Amino acid sequence: MRSSILFSTILLLSLINQCLSIEYLDINQFIMMGKYHQFYAVNTTTGELIKNVDAGKQNYFFQSFLSGNPFTNSFLLLATDQNDQQDVILEYSINDNTFTEINRINDSYSGLANAQMYAYDPVHNFVALPTVDMNEQNLTIYIWDFNTKQITYVSLPYAPMNGNTLYPVGSYDATTGNYYIIYNIDEPKLRLGTYLVVYNMWTRTIVKEPVYFYDFVMQVPQIVYTNDQIYFIDLCLVCNFKIYTADPPTQSTKNIYTVPAKFKQSNNFGSTFGVKGSSIVLFSSVTSEIYTTTVIDLATMQIHTSPSIAMTNTFQYEWISGGF
Repeated sequence: MRSSILFSTILLLSLINQCLSIEYLDINQFIMMGKYHQFYAVNTTTGELIKNVDAGKQNYFFQSFLSGNPFTNSFLLLATDQNDQQDVILEYSINDNTFTEINRINDSYSGLANAQMYAYDPVHNFVALPTVDMNEQNLTIYIWDFNTKQITYVSLPYAPMNGNTLYPVGSYDATTGNYYIIYNIDEPKLRLGTYLVVYNMWTRTIVKEPVYFYDFVMQVPQIVYTNDQIYFIDLCLVCNFKIYTADPPTQSTKNIYTVPAKFKQSNNFGSTFGVKGSSIVLFSSVTSEIYTTTVIDLATMQIHTSPSIAMTNTFQYEWISGGF
């Protein structure tokens, strides 16, 4: 009898601790929107696929997840209205399966964009993306200015960019305006490595000149800046996800966590990553159609891995992702 009560108590405490941990980690669902408007949502506690719906035949081309609202169960995304060839910010209601236009710009972006969460500043009313200027091969930041209703760009003096990699990508700090961007240079005399530059979107100035991480290259790069720490994340779909801390003063990196990943449908996934505050969520597969979500608070290194769930449906070409 006592052993039964003890076991029940331990189980209850374990469940309570798990629930508290997930609440603290601040990401309860991982979402994906397919290129052809199929929407998926995964519960990060249970790993279950809780939404798999056709979001309708809207004439939008989706570009990036911007932010999520767990209270309204909705999120914002940047898209192109292909009827008018104008870029818009949309709010997608998960409960109602509907889109609502929030803002619009008198232009559309048709350049290169590696899978990433674009910079979004709702206070200063802009979206930004680091990319490559194909004419000059410079590192370039494109800016959707919803105050002026125009797309502008800033060409930085770093070239020629390496077009054979999935760089550049960035992480935006909306409290300071700093944009942390990593990129590659196509320079035959140098070993391939990763450069980090910090550009302030408010003052339009370079606040930290490039730092070179020698001989360090990620196959599918992401970067997260949180709590005065920079993290590099390699989202290689067939060779594990690896998280690194980056130390600019010493130009060094350290692998702090690895998530097993070997997607069978790797070509169907453009993005398997989301970030909210100091927490990230990773959507991974280790065997066939078995999927798992991993939520990590980078500030505390609290980690929750959901149970592995068999998902028998074939995912469409998943285009954008996020977590909230």
